[in-house]
Amino acid sequence: MRFIAQFSLAPELFGDLSVQMAYVFMTDEETYVDGTWLPDGEENAVILQPDRWDDSMAIITDDMPHQEEHYLTEYEVILHPDEDPDYLDEEEYRQRGDWKSFLSKVYESKIGGTPAFLQYPEYPDAGKWVLIAQLASTLLPNELNFGDSGVGYVFLSESGERAKFLWQG
Repeated sequence: MRFIAQFSLAPELFGDLSVQMAYVFMTDEETYVDGTWLPDGEENAVILQPDRWDDSMAIITDDMPHQEEHYLTEYEVILHPDEDPDYLDEEEYRQRGDWKSFLSKVYESKIGGTPAFLQYPEYPDAGKWVLIAQLASTLLPNELNFGDSGVGYVFLSESGERAKFLWQG
């Protein structure tokens, strides 16, 4: 699986949790891989790191063999705090005449807030889920295969014990 991103689960955004980081991965092959968009399709993963790590760790040094070379890219993110409108279904916004206004406020790559679903409201499963991050593939500095101009969504369960990833294109 390809490493996509990591997100700090800061208390000021996500409340008091027993986890501090979320790491997102997705299968990435040269040919099409079925199921990468599904939260339980076994082709993506979100790993939550507890706020303390008491287990053993592997130390990687330069003299260790590498399986293949990869180009690593690191980007600095500049955050602009803002308030998202509450989620309403597309038909409700269209009836109010402000669907484009809603999309202009929520369709972006962001941490937290209201998800801007491309197709229909889709959460990992029943229960309440909080948006950790939304990744709009057309607004990112690197290429991610979320279909045709797709958007990836990273969610955290209300309990803070599970996280899932899905995308719509």
